[in-house]
Amino acid sequence: MKKWLIRCLTVLAMVCLIPGIVLKAAAETTTVRCKNCGSTETREILGYRKYDSNSHRVYVTECQNCHNDGNVSYLKVHTGGTETPTCTKGKTCEKCGAEYGEKDPNNHDLVHHDAKAPSCTEIGWNAYEACSRCNYTTTYQELPALNHDLEQHAAKAPTCTEIGWDAYETCSRCDYTTRKELPALNHALEQHAAKAPTCTEPGWDAYETCSRCDYTTRKELPALNHDLEQHAAKALPVRKSAGMLTKPAPASAATIPPAKSCPR
Repeated sequence: MKKWLIRCLTVLAMVCLIPGIVLKAAAETTTVRCKNCGSTETREILGYRKYDSNSHRVYVTECQNCHNDGNVSYLKVHTGGTETPTCTKGKTCEKCGAEYGEKDPNNHDLVHHDAKAPSCTEIGWNAYEACSRCNYTTTYQELPALNHDLEQHAAKAPTCTEIGWDAYETCSRCDYTTRKELPALNHALEQHAAKAPTCTEPGWDAYETCSRCDYTTRKELPALNHDLEQHAAKALPVRKSAGMLTKPAPASAATIPPAKSCPR
């Protein structure tokens, strides 16, 4: 009895240590013929292990008659599996969990892909379907990139107050451009001294002008006009001669008072 118990424990330990063996939760039996004594009996199945794509090993308890074939295995074909074979997978054996049987190359999991229009720099494609499990595709057709539809633009020189640019290209379909902006030059200023106005000529304050354009800060000061002073007339004396009035002789240049000049 003790020897038999040790044997059972040894078989169970070996079965547990073999990779890939599926242990059964409930007792399961199969009919086998002992390779040593030849007796046919129903034995308990200890587990299953994949052998190849067609069969698996079935591990059973030792022969109850001779007790000499412990930890033996028998080949059985894969069985069960209710799933439908796909383009990448056959059925799954319900005993050992191995995949078996033929795949179905026409059973694809097709996913629809919307069309994408090509751009100037990226490819596009028409609408198509592709399998999520393999590289199968229905009507995928790549559309080449369009390249830029270039338009030419003339150069514009910068001014003192406005930017400019060199000759450049733009694309009529996208925002591609080769434009490089040239900054405004600012004014090239020249200094001018002030000039006071006179009675007859205008004047100006100190001012600046630009040597490249018509910019100026000049503000003209109007002519002052004359600052006139008024002088009263003076009557000439009357002389009597032989009972007649005579006009005085014209005054000489020495007797006429000089005219006053404008104080400005």
